[in-house]
Amino acid sequence: MNNLRVLVIERDPEKLQRITGVLTEASYEVLPAASFNDGIEALQVQRFDAVLIGSPGDTPAQAEFVSKLRSMERSHGWASRVPVLLCSASVPNGLWTTTQEEWVDAYLGEEFVAATFTDAVVRLAQAVAPAAKLNAQINQSDLPIFEPDKFQAQVAYDRDLLVEIIDLFLSERRVQVAEMQAALASADFTRLSRVAHTIKGSLASLHASLARQHAQDLESAAKAADAQVCRFSLAVLEQDLDVLEPELLALRNSVLQ
Repeated sequence: MNNLRVLVIERDPEKLQRITGVLTEASYEVLPAASFNDGIEALQVQRFDAVLIGSPGDTPAQAEFVSKLRSMERSHGWASRVPVLLCSASVPNGLWTTTQEEWVDAYLGEEFVAATFTDAVVRLAQAVAPAAKLNAQINQSDLPIFEPDKFQAQVAYDRDLLVEIIDLFLSERRVQVAEMQAALASADFTRLSRVAHTIKGSLASLHASLARQHAQDLESAAKAADAQVCRFSLAVLEQDLDVLEPELLALRNSVLQ
């Protein structure tokens, strides 16, 4: 998985450690900061794909930090806005919600999992104009991971064809992911878009709607040559594929029994 750069700002050491642990386990490259001043210093030396604030704190300090971040976006001409998220006890765990507040883009449940964080950042990062705001919560959790009944009907309940399609997809998807990673690393967005389009078609045939949508997101980001959105879109697609594989294998094994 790609190294996704996340700046985490949290003054409480235990909470900072917990948040960092969740993100590093998902292969994110995390830089912890104990204060907004430390966060501003971090912005001077590298660009981040997202900022996560662990808990509500000093509002003026947060405003100064985000103002500095937005100023850097404008001065460097970055195509995408760096999402700023804040953990909040008012948001149910496992969910996130957008906000119209000036100094934060979205609230995230305090006991979040990496997949929820990634989904939030992908959606927020797709606001290409730095000043763009999302007007409503965007959440694709309602999309199914896999619909085996529809897939079996599509292949006319042909056991051999079903097994062949699943085996082919599982063998090709690793090659395709590696190719997309290489294309992103070399900024070959044409190649990245092409492979994302191909795997999107395969996922549609499998009736894997969630992964298909994320492949569409990646294809769109690649066409826009937006490296930041591509990194997160590819990361969430890889997570989808890891979840989908055991579902496909379970169906494959069940029809062979």
